[in-house]
Amino acid sequence: MNEILSEITALTHIRKYLSDTMGNPNWDRKIVNEMNHTLLLIDKKIVELIKSPEFKKYINYDNVKDVIKEVVKTNNIRSGIIDRKM
Repeated sequence: MNEILSEITALTHIRKYLSDTMGNPNWDRKIVNEMNHTLLLIDKKIVELIKSPEFKKYINYDNVKDVIKEVVKTNNIRSGIIDRKM
């Protein structure tokens, strides 16, 4: 699991660098296009890693429906709405 987290972290740092430097007036159009393409590929890779069974197990994805119900219930209580079905 540490490999996946390290890879996501590294890709996120690279993505941030690309995003932060995209407005550099020294870059020509070709470089900016390549940076945009690289951002898309990095996003695709991050999504693939997040969708992996190992990552889903790490974040306990199987319980996502229960968590959604808890969040909705908590938000309804805070807003004064009480859902009797839950």
